[in-house]
Amino acid sequence: MSDQKSGGVIASVIASHTPRMAYEEKAWDFTLGLIDGLKELGTNLRELNPDLIVVNTTHWITTFDWVITTHDRHKGICIAEEAPHLIPKLPYDRPGDRAYGEALNEDLNALEIPSYPTDIPDFHWDYGTAVPLQYLDPTNEIPAVVTPTCYASELEENIQVGQQIDATAKRLGKRVIVVVSNALTHLVVRGPASWPLPEHQAMDQKFIEMVKAGDVDSAIAYLPDYARDAKCEMGGRGLGVFLGAAKALEEDVSDLAGAQYGPYAQSSGSGNANLALVAA
Repeated sequence: MSDQKSGGVIASVIASHTPRMAYEEKAWDFTLGLIDGLKELGTNLRELNPDLIVVNTTHWITTFDWVITTHDRHKGICIAEEAPHLIPKLPYDRPGDRAYGEALNEDLNALEIPSYPTDIPDFHWDYGTAVPLQYLDPTNEIPAVVTPTCYASELEENIQVGQQIDATAKRLGKRVIVVVSNALTHLVVRGPASWPLPEHQAMDQKFIEMVKAGDVDSAIAYLPDYARDAKCEMGGRGLGVFLGAAKALEEDVSDLAGAQYGPYAQSSGSGNANLALVAA
């Protein structure tokens, strides 16, 4: 990986986050390849010398508005509220970036995308943020700004948010990695060993191949049908952020290189993969 940009998105990433991979020492076997993939991806991403990670997570859900974290430092305990037996206590401690968070919030509102900042002291991370970041940047050195999945948003708005993350980064001269914490197909069932339906796996593989080929335009065109038919996590909203950020990067560098890190793996009927798009 290499990139000479002085500001803007330098990589757009999909990261897996199943709670059964939260603690490496007792991770379930089917998650070990995903963990190794995140570690390898993180090594490559850190070589790009990012100033900031902007996380878009599917496990912090807002109803009507986008919310942007503006904490100077993120420090606390993540508990998986939907599965506290799997993640009862996952500490995190990482710098934030108040200036970028405030700027992104202002820029989204200027686009008439409703947003507000938060720096409330008792705010706590969801596991969609805490789980992948511990593997991508284990020394907790790269600052992070966290964004949610906005339930009232359409796919096009999420693509627009991904593009605005880039535009705000350019305005501030920040080299940004976008990490979208997102499963692919997500028609979940009881039983962690359960694989997605064969037809949903096929749709996931089609999307993965588009990403690996660096074909962002085809992936964007495919997204509405894919998100609906494959029952993608949170309606594919996070995938829209991923693709919007990748499209902004493509417009700067012309050609993108796509890669998958680790296997395609199941988790309770969902499909999971670590994917990245960077400058070719």
